[in-house]
Amino acid sequence: MALISALTLGISNSLYKQSSDVLSPISTTFYYYIFSAILAAIVWTFWGDSKEVHTSSLIWPALIAIFLFISVLSFNFAITQMTVSMGATIRALSFVVTVLIGVAWYRDSLSWQQMLAVVFSISAVLLAGMGNTDGAGTEPTTAVPVIEGVSVEPRERS
Repeated sequence: MALISALTLGISNSLYKQSSDVLSPISTTFYYYIFSAILAAIVWTFWGDSKEVHTSSLIWPALIAIFLFISVLSFNFAITQMTVSMGATIRALSFVVTVLIGVAWYRDSLSWQQMLAVVFSISAVLLAGMGNTDGAGTEPTTAVPVIEGVSVEPRERS
């Protein structure tokens, strides 16, 4: 399931670029959550569990929604200022935050190989963004249609 999550996140990162070029980062984020709520309601209707939900336990999905909203909105703005590949690469460093929280809060332990992997990942992102003095690869590009026959006209930037 983690691989499916990674695959669909990668695809959605690219689609955010298409949508933010046509609409705006705020509209993209708004409609993303509207459609997500519809999909979640359908899934919950057919596959939801019968576990009793206490109001106090709703703090967790509320916190998740707040942090994911900030993540999606800021990513949608970021990719209007940089390439989607660079924005997605930086966004992919979210696992470093997760690792730090896991170690501090959940008392996860890391082997030296896992710690080295985190250091290499951070280094890779830093290297990807460095040495770009001519600005190559930092300008946002115009999106091209993903769906045959669908015209994608970028919105005017102010």
